Amino acid sequence: MYRTKVENFCPIDFVKAKEYALQIENFHRDREQNNRKSQLIVEKKSHSSDSDIDSITATIEALNINRVKQENDNKIDKIESDIKELMKAVKELTNINSLTRHFISRGSNVVHSSRPQRVNNNTRRYFNC
Repeated sequence: MYRTKVENFCPIDFVKAKEYALQIENFHRDREQNNRKSQLIVEKKSHSSDSDIDSITATIEALNINRVKQENDNKIDKIESDIKELMKAVKELTNINSLTRHFISRGSNVVHSSRPQRVNNNTRRYFNC
């Protein structure tokens, strides 16, 4: 009823107002669609960035695991080389020990480990002073 009154009263303004109202409706509709599109784009970007972050964290974890494994391998190699050096030292000591026992048993003075040797502090006897 109000519409017919406006149309009868000023038909030119009504047409302009109708066009303006349609433009406003289209603008609001387009703005809502643009907002939805931008939300979808933001969601897609956030999903892609989340997947990128997940892949990066997985890569970092793998690198840390590899670094730990490499450090463990280096430690194991160092321990093995230390053990080899210790075994060589033990073999040398046993060889030296067996040689000293052999010379001690062949010599006239047998040294017993239970009796300490007497140290001669009188050095004048050996020198003509």
